[in-house]
Amino acid sequence: MKKVNFLFVAIFTLSIFATFNACKNASGGTTGGGIDNPDVQTPSDTTTIPNNSTTNLQSPSNDQTQNNNQNDSSQDGTGNNNTTGGDTQNNSQTSNTDTSAQYVKEGDFAVVAAGSAQIFGVTENFGSYYICDHEVTQAEYKSVMGNNPSTFKDSPADNESQDDRPVESISWYNALIYCNKRSEKEGLTPVYKLNGSSDTSTWRNIPTSSTRNTVVKEWLESNIIECDFDADGYRLPTKAEWLYAALDAKDMPVGATYAGSPDQPHEVGWFGDDKTHAVKLKKPNELKLYDMSGNVEEYCWDLAVAGSTSRVAIGGSYKYKRSLRESSGYTPFGSPSEVGFRVVRTITD
Repeated sequence: MKKVNFLFVAIFTLSIFATFNACKNASGGTTGGGIDNPDVQTPSDTTTIPNNSTTNLQSPSNDQTQNNNQNDSSQDGTGNNNTTGGDTQNNSQTSNTDTSAQYVKEGDFAVVAAGSAQIFGVTENFGSYYICDHEVTQAEYKSVMGNNPSTFKDSPADNESQDDRPVESISWYNALIYCNKRSEKEGLTPVYKLNGSSDTSTWRNIPTSSTRNTVVKEWLESNIIECDFDADGYRLPTKAEWLYAALDAKDMPVGATYAGSPDQPHEVGWFGDDKTHAVKLKKPNELKLYDMSGNVEEYCWDLAVAGSTSRVAIGGSYKYKRSLRESSGYTPFGSPSEVGFRVVRTITD
């Protein structure tokens, strides 16, 4: 009788234990050492969720794109890296700004980050600089210089603003004077000096295109123009800086190309016309720079040819279609109607 009772108790105990395990498995397992349920996904099969009480998915409030080089961990809206258990949270963020990796905008200026590129087969190195997204307009020029020398100072195209047409019919030297005066007006350090002075009111007797060649030669021999690239004021870009920005801070490709389009110049520039147009109406390049392949050519700091007096002008104009591989040379005292300029500033911070 004792053997029967013992067998009954053993069977009853095993039945209770099996029932208890079945209940645990039906509820998804235990917090430690439980039997895995093959119908329930483990964390390794799902997207890892940040170990935060809330996840901030707001886009950046400042007008710039984010740096996507985040060492295999993404950033939330607070700028903190989110990882949980070694798995990366892949929070894709949306922004109302341009998504180009190089593009950062401050007002009317794009920021060109320091870097290097192959320009005409030569490795050029660049510091950071601001470049205006448009050619200096007639309104901007007049607000600084007090006059508008442009040939096209009336009769704009339909639905275009006269004030927003680029200034032209100015000399290279007048562009330098504008840069210094605008720098002074905005409390910046002027870049250019003539015979050691940045005060343009002392820049006397600058020759004009009608001045005799002998006078020009004598003037150039006795006057020295200097450019302080470390100053924070406005200046003309170098030819290399202009091309680096036009090419979206990339190497120059083989063959003709245009700022904003490799093979569709009509999308990005004005040319084959009889007048200028308001700025920023055509498609820009990735840095959001406009009219670099056609409206007016743009003065640069450089000599057109070593040993000459002519200065570089680059980009297409309302007259001519020109790829980024072409440039012109103009006397620094002339005032052609197809040439204007845009300004840059060295980033000194």
